[in-house]
Amino acid sequence: DDALIGAPGQGLEIILKALHVTRTGCMGMSLGAGDHALELAARFTAETADRGTPLARVPHVRRELGEAVAVLLLAEAAGVVAARSVHALTGEMSVVSAVAKAFVPAQVDDLVARLLHTLGPYGLTDADPHGHFAKLERDHRIIGIFDGSSLVNRNALIDQFPRLARAYRKGRRDEAGLAEATDVHAPLRPFRPEALSLLSGTGASVVAALPSAVDRVRDLAASGGASGGLATLAEGVRRATDGLHERMATVRYSPRAVPGHAFGLAEQYELCFAAAAAIHLWLSRPDRVDETWLRACLVKALTDLGEPVEAAERDAFDVLTDVLLSAPGTVPSLLDSLEGAAR
Repeated sequence: DDALIGAPGQGLEIILKALHVTRTGCMGMSLGAGDHALELAARFTAETADRGTPLARVPHVRRELGEAVAVLLLAEAAGVVAARSVHALTGEMSVVSAVAKAFVPAQVDDLVARLLHTLGPYGLTDADPHGHFAKLERDHRIIGIFDGSSLVNRNALIDQFPRLARAYRKGRRDEAGLAEATDVHAPLRPFRPEALSLLSGTGASVVAALPSAVDRVRDLAASGGASGGLATLAEGVRRATDGLHERMATVRYSPRAVPGHAFGLAEQYELCFAAAAAIHLWLSRPDRVDETWLRACLVKALTDLGEPVEAAERDAFDVLTDVLLSAPGTVPSLLDSLEGAAR
């Protein structure tokens, strides 16, 4: 009895709540793998030439590299906010952890596949130093499986569609917790395990506060504190998120017969969450942090959501490529940008 955790009969509930924390922790492994993949790809493209032209100067290779950086930054935005939410939005972790565990590993899998395609056969040969890339691809795939696969986490998210749709419609959110979760300079309150819940009573504050965040971006654009292009992209995310919640509200199913299209909606929700997280993080320091990374994140999210994006906005990917290649051995990090803003 002295080794018992909780009361008799609470074992399953305790384990499920603990998964809200451990699933969130898995993101660090995925983000590290993505960082390593980008570093390998950047070195390879800088050192390898195609008919005398370094791959790093070939337009389609540059665009692929920049989009891969945007993938990692978008995943990092979701990851940073999710990790801080363990303390700041503990009661919402049943939603946040499911989103993070499904989204971040899947995005890094996509990033690795994209870069491996860019590397071509060089990424698969043992003789070439870039053979490490193929090993990285194999090793990372396990992260999306343990502590609940992407399907398991998306199923958990689908279970909460009705309450998420209601909370979004009503704008229900924890303002104090959201501010703490999305400002990397804000001190975090102590972790309160007793606040963990199998279902979120407030929905997802990160997403519910998106409309007001987009309004702030629009106001900044009107006063010259942000570009009109950024405001347009943010508005596009809001429209996509509005429509998504309308579709989520119509999903009806029995527990053992979840319709296939609901999983597609869950994937779209993850993208909206990540885009909202990126906007909130940028708004914590809009006067000190360059907006290029946010524009690139929103372009990537909108593209994956199937929303229209102006071709000129994709130039943000090329800027990220320049940043990636300008400092060999380092990879652009959202957290570094936000933390550096205070210096």
